[in-house]
Amino acid sequence: MAFFIVIHLYIMSGIQKLTTKELARQWKDVSDPGFGWALYRFPGTSSVYFISGKTTEQSFNNESISGFCMAPFFSPANRFHCIENRIHFELSDADYANLAKVLNFSYPDKQDNFSSTRAGYINLVQQVLADIAAGNMQKAVPARVKQIDLKPGFSPFDLFHSLSEAYPNAFVYLISTPQTGTWIGSTPETLARIFNNKLNTISLAGTRISHAGGDNGFTVKEDAEQAIVTGYIQNILQQYCTDIEVDGPKTISAGNVFHLATYFSGNLKPAYLSSFFQIINAIHPTPAVCGMPLLTSREFLLQHEDFDRSYYSGFLGPVTETSADLFVNLRCMQVFSGSALLYAGAGVVPGSVPEKEWQETEEKMNTLQRFL
Repeated sequence: MAFFIVIHLYIMSGIQKLTTKELARQWKDVSDPGFGWALYRFPGTSSVYFISGKTTEQSFNNESISGFCMAPFFSPANRFHCIENRIHFELSDADYANLAKVLNFSYPDKQDNFSSTRAGYINLVQQVLADIAAGNMQKAVPARVKQIDLKPGFSPFDLFHSLSEAYPNAFVYLISTPQTGTWIGSTPETLARIFNNKLNTISLAGTRISHAGGDNGFTVKEDAEQAIVTGYIQNILQQYCTDIEVDGPKTISAGNVFHLATYFSGNLKPAYLSSFFQIINAIHPTPAVCGMPLLTSREFLLQHEDFDRSYYSGFLGPVTETSADLFVNLRCMQVFSGSALLYAGAGVVPGSVPEKEWQETEEKMNTLQRFL
């Protein structure tokens, strides 16, 4: 974790600090109706950053992207959105009431009032297990969605602040653009961090629910999940990096659950120094959020999940032409006017118990829901 903190502080050292009141004044002068914006805080730090600008659609083949990116779980055209780096400041206080007076939220015109049922999700897990038993897949990560009503006076800024306080080792964000809508999350999973031609990533798979005083030891089932993701990422990095170092698996805490994590670092090969989004495209989505083999599990999920994942289990974060800090969009929700959709998934491998997978998704959704 300390290595990543140094990277963040170095990258952001040239960004000016502003009070929320000063930022609110500047926003009135320079904002455009089509602007998107994001608040974000890196793991292990207390600094909160604000970025805003025109939101554009980008391709993974673009080598000159700079701003805050947000990509969906699956885009047939390999496209994602990016807030350009027009306004970028570090906030020197957390008086978000000043920003609430001037910042507008983008909400979709229509929301389907839909929640995955317990019976429906358990049946989906059973279908995954049947496909695994038939030899079609090694693993899949079926997800579910829960629609909730928000209390009158709900403030996305208050939730962002609560998540920042509660989960110091997560990447916490609040983003709102006309193209993506409004999302809030507190994700424990790094997709890729690139700086000084060095790439860092993590294999995060295998979940145990945290019970005070209970046994949080991992079983063969969680070890198998971790091994699948670790092997997948290591094979990809060998194509793009040299001097690869592996550390783990280790147990980490993410709110009310524990995960197994293996850390990777490597030096980018010369051919990919200016086109690292090719590597991002190769890594995403990992078996931690999709399955193995990738194409088979993804096609299964696209056909059998009864909702659109949208940006859940996609990735997001700030990038420049030479660096990237991207995180998998987990422990997240999409905000609508008066309601929200919570998302969560669970890795299914031989030995998975459908009822336990449902309970795991409940615990993951509670990461945010406990503050609502």
